[in-house]
Amino acid sequence: MLRPLFLLFEQVAQGVDSITTAIKNKWRWLVEGPLQFFFFYLILTVAGTIIIIKATCEEVDRLLAKIEKALISIALLAMVGLSFMTYLRREFSLQGLDIVGGTQMAAVLLVWVGFLGASLASRQKKHLAVDATDRILSPAAAKLTKRFTALLAAIFCWKFFQYSLKVIDESLVQEKGQESLPLWKSLEPGVEWLGSFLHTNSQMPLRIAISSGIVLLFCVYLIRVYRCSSQHKALKFTLEIVGSFCVFIGGLAMISHLWNPVTETGETYVWPERVSEAELLQSAEASTVAELNDLVGDDTGEEDNTDAAPSTQTDLDDLGDFIDKSSGGREFPKWLTKAGIPLSFLLMSFRFFAIFISGRVEKPEAEDDNLDEDSIKTPPPPQKWVRSTGRGGRDLLFTGLLPGILIGIGVVFGLSTGWLILLTCITLLLVGSPLFLVIGIGTLGCVTLLEQASTDNIINNMYYAVKKQELLAIPFFVLAGNLMTKGAIATRLVNVARAFMGRTPGGLGLSAVFACVIFAAISGSSPVTVIAVGSIMFPVLIRERYPEGYSSGVLTSAGSLGIIIPPSVPMIIYAIMVGEILRTNGQKLIGEDGLLPGGYDPKYLNVKPDDLFIAGVLPGLFIAGMLALYTMYHLRPTRKDLDLVVPEIKDGYWLNLFRELKSSWLAMLLPVLILGGIYGILGPIKFTVTEAAAVAVVYALIVELVFHRELSPKDLPKVLSDSGVMMGGLFLIIVLAIAFNKYIAAEQIPQQATDLIQGLVDNKWQFLIIVNIFLLILGCIMDIISAILIVAPLLAPIAISYGIHPLHFGIMFIVNLELGYLTPPLGINLFVASTVFKRSIVDIMKGVLPFLFLMLFCLIVIILFPWLSLALVG
Repeated sequence: MLRPLFLLFEQVAQGVDSITTAIKNKWRWLVEGPLQFFFFYLILTVAGTIIIIKATCEEVDRLLAKIEKALISIALLAMVGLSFMTYLRREFSLQGLDIVGGTQMAAVLLVWVGFLGASLASRQKKHLAVDATDRILSPAAAKLTKRFTALLAAIFCWKFFQYSLKVIDESLVQEKGQESLPLWKSLEPGVEWLGSFLHTNSQMPLRIAISSGIVLLFCVYLIRVYRCSSQHKALKFTLEIVGSFCVFIGGLAMISHLWNPVTETGETYVWPERVSEAELLQSAEASTVAELNDLVGDDTGEEDNTDAAPSTQTDLDDLGDFIDKSSGGREFPKWLTKAGIPLSFLLMSFRFFAIFISGRVEKPEAEDDNLDEDSIKTPPPPQKWVRSTGRGGRDLLFTGLLPGILIGIGVVFGLSTGWLILLTCITLLLVGSPLFLVIGIGTLGCVTLLEQASTDNIINNMYYAVKKQELLAIPFFVLAGNLMTKGAIATRLVNVARAFMGRTPGGLGLSAVFACVIFAAISGSSPVTVIAVGSIMFPVLIRERYPEGYSSGVLTSAGSLGIIIPPSVPMIIYAIMVGEILRTNGQKLIGEDGLLPGGYDPKYLNVKPDDLFIAGVLPGLFIAGMLALYTMYHLRPTRKDLDLVVPEIKDGYWLNLFRELKSSWLAMLLPVLILGGIYGILGPIKFTVTEAAAVAVVYALIVELVFHRELSPKDLPKVLSDSGVMMGGLFLIIVLAIAFNKYIAAEQIPQQATDLIQGLVDNKWQFLIIVNIFLLILGCIMDIISAILIVAPLLAPIAISYGIHPLHFGIMFIVNLELGYLTPPLGINLFVASTVFKRSIVDIMKGVLPFLFLMLFCLIVIILFPWLSLALVG
């Protein structure tokens, strides 16, 4: 009875086995056949698509960078030319150089140079940051932290792109013009074409964008194919020109397609057709012309000839002449001026997001625009993910626990919104975020959450910050320093200093100090001084058997004089930031006798770079003199452990000095011209700070290109673009900080801080001790520019309330932070010197240590004797 049941189960089992075997066979066939090929081609397609997109984006970004560099170079030269011609016209009454609105146009170009430079700084990873992650965290954790901050920066830039685009739309729709800047006749056709192209109701821009994209992809393919070949340089150059043109035109076309501002009536804005005055007059009726002539005839000075027969054409011409003379004409469109703001934020957003995606957080050693064949065929070693070795706890603390604890404390203890914003900014600062991101988020949080104001205020304050003419001096001095570093002026200044010291014991060390003083009086930058003078002097000092520690220490320390010997870029920034806050809040410090505390004239509330320059002369020379005295003592002939090489002087001391002066007199004349013009000691030659910077650039260009010929014209675009990048990394921080200072002034925070400190500190000397200790600590963890932007506007009003002269406090503030250039962990001169001298940071720090104590003594003297800063101030 059970046998049939067993047979049934056996048949079912065989059927199941047959089905299973068939399924396995079919699955094996599917996996080893079509499915395998499907996944293979899918992976191949996805990988190939990623590679193609990546290569295309890299090439497009490189071509876009070329356009940005070209625009920056042209704009910088135009800014210098406009400022220089304005000076010539004013001082020498050269009517041919009378350009209406030249200074205002230079400010407009500064907007584009500054923000495009900031965009390029994002590409080259040169934004300023308190970057301690590489020294604290493991390589893997530091890289992860930088990718996180890059994502935050991308989000921030995208939001500011949207905010600034809204402001641009309002200026465009309302047809606002740039104050005091007429639209020059030569620019009218270009502005009209650009406006009509960007704001049209046709589909032509979309077709142009698609066509440009196709040509661009073809050019990118050919560039990649022929890039490694040295036999097709002309073809590669042509392809890059065509590709850059396609990027430019295609980008404008895409902007035209996507940018659709709306009018107040809710309609899409279309560029209005402009009717020229001639066409308007020609279309006027003769009767209307006659009526207008009756009304304005007497005012125009024309004789009233009622008996003569009216001539319509003559009346039209007369009326046209009158309109031309009496009307101000069209102003330069403000939307075009502001357009650089959203454009740069958009590009920065894309570039920071690319850093986040790719993980390429390291700074490039050099630009990759002009790679040669060898550099392409020998790629750099691949970056490996390094496992943490002994830093796991530190990584966890600084990248996880510390930020979480800081923000958690704020939430648990119910801190106010202001304190939470402060904690957030501190956290971002500690993890190495770009400084503009820290200041920008702080400004955005304070304005929108605390002040309950619109984000339009931030964008407008950033824009109007550029109207400060002193800002123009910063890119000019940066450019002048780069020109002299690339050319021969620095070398010739060093040769003169060496010839002047002759066979003096330790003369080479003294000449290093004097060369740094002279070069600092031209460049205005401490790192540039270390690079320019140190790269020349350090090998010579070592070759002539000077102690290595002394050699690195004296060059690194004397190079820091670039921020105290005028003209100085930090002094300009200090004057802008502190002058802005004192003009708003400083009037409350004036007593009943009409004077400031301490009996000082209220005119010093308007802190000017010129006054700071004059105040810095004696302190700078005092520090340089102390460095020279230490050099003479340290290298005294009685030391038995030194065996310095006594230099051989060809043809005697005086003849050698005369020969060096003869070959270098043009270089020596530059600091005399700049400082003499600023201080007004050259008779009729007088400069403002901005004009002096423009003169320095023009002079350096003429000397290097025409007389010395050490700088090739083909190198000039790179010098200009590098200067724009250096300016861009600083410019964005400055304008955001100025916008933040507007909030500080509106909320009367300096006044509140003054009242609080005065309630806790009894007298001036207690305040000076506390503030100097604070600044010394601050200089160790923050660069001088950041400290000036964030701290100086808060401390300056408090110092004035204790009877400290505004200029004396400014010099004391800058000298304090000058020591920060020489102190770890963020002493920038230490790292610059380490790179230039090819020595370890520890060796550089050991060499700098005696000079650090010496400069600390100089700081104490400057604090105790205010007359050292004020003796030359009128």
